[in-house]
Amino acid sequence: MLVSRLIAYLIGYLTLRVEGQNPERLVNLAIHEGLPVWQVEAGRHLLRMCVPARYFRDLHHLARKARVMVHIERRHGLPFGAHLVLRRQGLVIGFFLFLAGLYVLSSFIWTVEVSGLETLPADVVLQGAARLGLRPGVLKRSVDYQRIQNGLVIEVREVSWAGLEIHGTRAIIKVVEKTLPPAEPPAGTPSHVVAAKNGLLTEVMALKGVALVRRGQTVSQGQILISGLIGLSAEEQLGLVEPRKLPGGLPPQTALVHAMGVIRARVWYRGHGEALLNRQLRKPTGQTATRILIKIGGQEIIIKGQGDVPFEEFDTEVVRRSLPVWRNIQIPVEVIVTTFHQVKLVEEAVGPEVAEQEARENAIVQAMTKVPPGVRILGVNPTATAKDEKVSVDVVIETLENIGVSEPVGR
Repeated sequence: MLVSRLIAYLIGYLTLRVEGQNPERLVNLAIHEGLPVWQVEAGRHLLRMCVPARYFRDLHHLARKARVMVHIERRHGLPFGAHLVLRRQGLVIGFFLFLAGLYVLSSFIWTVEVSGLETLPADVVLQGAARLGLRPGVLKRSVDYQRIQNGLVIEVREVSWAGLEIHGTRAIIKVVEKTLPPAEPPAGTPSHVVAAKNGLLTEVMALKGVALVRRGQTVSQGQILISGLIGLSAEEQLGLVEPRKLPGGLPPQTALVHAMGVIRARVWYRGHGEALLNRQLRKPTGQTATRILIKIGGQEIIIKGQGDVPFEEFDTEVVRRSLPVWRNIQIPVEVIVTTFHQVKLVEEAVGPEVAEQEARENAIVQAMTKVPPGVRILGVNPTATAKDEKVSVDVVIETLENIGVSEPVGR
């Protein structure tokens, strides 16, 4: 209620006297048209009510339908007392200094938050962002979105993707954590070496334990490559032959060790990309329209521009400026400047070569998001197809990497 009265005071409102046979009909028409009305006092053939000053003309037209007379009894609010304010130059100067201070303070980032974390501490991401130039107190226009989004993936190895959004004086870093391989069991713990992913083996070297696979063999994720069980041969462990017997008919002695070795394999990662041969482009015409409004709490007051966008097709640019947080107190006042850029839709035909190149680049980017850092890339094999005014490209990236990881026996 306090916020509503403050808004009414800022934009100005009127106390009206309505005279006629059915003055209540005007109230019903105003409510039906969505006009705000309050402090309604009804009497015999007489009614008083308050309305925002900017709706007086609309209400005057409704009064004709209701067949009543409307008179202004009193004017309230800041616009009607402006001549009093102008006499006090200090107050005017202070008001503009306040707006200037608001503008300057809202040009900085005062808080940096991280969302999307599951196990990674937020401080690790915040420290990485600070090294890239994003920290409380920096100018918003000095923040390089692309550098921070790409750099965080390099600075923080546990992050596979990072995005950045700025709302007012608050920066929000959105991250997706990597699915890291399980931690190596402590040395001495009985364990096998298993395949972390599917692949074609190119090198098998068992340093401790028994190798159950050989070069040129295709293996699947989770398959045991080097067994930590010693005393039995690979054929015996795989069940290809019956376990041998020692003299006296006793089984051979076995033991569990921490298997170690080098397992290299060729691994394939796939990506898919598409591009249209005929596309619709949005080209700016140079015409713009601006809307400036003040948001106080949940109420919005338009101080420049119109509620409706004058263009049929347009792109929107929104700049929000709000008061900085002071001692954990957020003042709910925000200036929102929205610029509408008119665009025209233009049909453009793209050659098959250009479309295939775009689709190939999209497919490679999609596949590379799956490739671990630091592995050797053996080749990139694209396959293109054209169908239904569209070019599709499937890419297979071949890598050479160590796929062996330790897994405790019995897991």
